[in-house]
Order: sequence, then structure tokens, then C-alpha cells
Amino acid sequence: MVSEIRTLICDLGLPIDNKRIECLLRNSEGKFHRRPRNAKIKLPQSAYAVQQAVKTIKDIDSMMKQYGFRPLPFHLYVTNIDSRYELDRKQTKALNELSKT
Repeated sequence: MVSEIRTLICDLGLPIDNKRIECLLRNSEGKFHRRPRNAKIKLPQSAYAVQQAVKTIKDIDSMMKQYGFRPLPFHLYVTNIDSRYELDRKQTKALNELSKT
């Protein structure tokens, strides 16, 4: 592995620094690790922000219906959010308001 690192450093035109190579070997696992594919993301918005977003979406849907457009597919929003994000009770309640529309 050291020879590969040296070759890479030379190819990049950088000076070889043995201390850095040793550090790289000691920390080859690194600090960055990907989250598992099925891990949920914590929704950063507060319940109030989610409620405001739901209200805005409902208002837009109402205007679209008023002007003859198709209604928004709320079931797609809620399903996608529920499957990807970890929601607290208030956020879930606010989002469930969409599915009632």
C-alpha cells in the first residue's frame, strides 16, 4: 500500500512526506462513513415549520383547483417523507393533515 501511495503522490507532482504517509496508514479507515441505505434522516424543521409548509401546500392546492388545475398528489409527499425521515409526533401530525385533504 505504501508503494501505491508514493506512486500516487509522485503522479500528482507533490513532495513525498513520510510522516503524512504514516499518518495515512494509521488512519486508513478514516472518519467518514456512509449512513446505511435504510437509515432515516432526522427532519430538521420544527413542527411549526412543518405545519406552515402544510398550510402553504394546502393553499396552493386550493388555488390550483380554483383555476381548474389538477389537485396536488398529497399521498406522494407524505409517503416519501415518512419513508425517508425520522419524524417526531408533532411533525407526523402536521404531515398527516396532507393525507386528509
